[in-house]
Amino acid sequence: MLVHVVLIKWNDKITEETFAAITENFSKLPTAIPQIKCYEFGPNVGIIKDGADYALVAKFDNAIDLKAYIEHPAHQEFMTQYSTRYIHAFESVQFELSIKK
Repeated sequence: MLVHVVLIKWNDKITEETFAAITENFSKLPTAIPQIKCYEFGPNVGIIKDGADYALVAKFDNAIDLKAYIEHPAHQEFMTQYSTRYIHAFESVQFELSIKK
């Protein structure tokens, strides 16, 4: 299983209304993109200071499915509508999930 993690810092243009719309639209992507196996996201709860504002964790069977997600029209539309306007910076990382017993 491939895990995709995104950490987001919002810019000063983000409003409560926009934040709610972003969260609502994130929640629609798993229905639109069948390659997503698990999709979790939310704001930083602030336990450790100076972190990102928001995080997203998505799981896929493989790199091909991750690429399909990235290129999917629903994801592209989301990115066009929100990322260039409201994201100040983001980091992403992908890793293979391994379970050791």
